[in-house]
Amino acid sequence: MTKLYWVADVGMREAELAFSGTICIGSIVKLTTINNQWAWEIEAVRIGDFIRSSGEAPSRAQAKDDLQYSWSQWLAAAGLS
Repeated sequence: MTKLYWVADVGMREAELAFSGTICIGSIVKLTTINNQWAWEIEAVRIGDFIRSSGEAPSRAQAKDDLQYSWSQWLAAAGLS
């Protein structure tokens, strides 16, 4: 499994960018309208209906885990893992 690494998104207060190698593949951001909810999204590739490319989670850690899981599924489907 390719482990993502996270970098604070300078342009946003509570957001992080997910990198695989040198490519930014997605992000997480705290939702201001919903208490303690985080949104996540894989943005670098078109995923298709069989793998989730976005969602919401109750915590920052869960949003990161959810994005990592979907990215791992995409890598496997693409034959890259």
